[in-house]
Amino acid sequence: MSNMLNVSSSPHLRSSHTTGREMYNVILSLLPATIFAVFHFGLYTLLVILCSIASCMATEFVFNMITHRKNSLTDCSAVVTGILLALVIPLRPSRCTPRSWAASSPSWSPSASSADSDRTL
Repeated sequence: MSNMLNVSSSPHLRSSHTTGREMYNVILSLLPATIFAVFHFGLYTLLVILCSIASCMATEFVFNMITHRKNSLTDCSAVVTGILLALVIPLRPSRCTPRSWAASSPSWSPSASSADSDRTL
């Protein structure tokens, strides 16, 4: 009977690592990419990163207040989310927006002639 498996809830492996400590490790690993982004794209990138971090932290704070949960800002998961979001979003509008399609292609513009309207893409 002692060889039977013990069924318990997760986490099954326990260690001294906390969520906050792991988030600090993730922030440290994202630091080179963040520094390069600021160096390569300019100081405007730093403003985007700081605004993204602030908005993620504010969103988490408001969510915790609405759901009556314990404040979880100290584990820095919102900071990691803000950095990742800022590094993924483009700094300038893309050239592939529908407005630029209409400006570059006569068949998409509202003033296109009837001869242009029967063309297919």
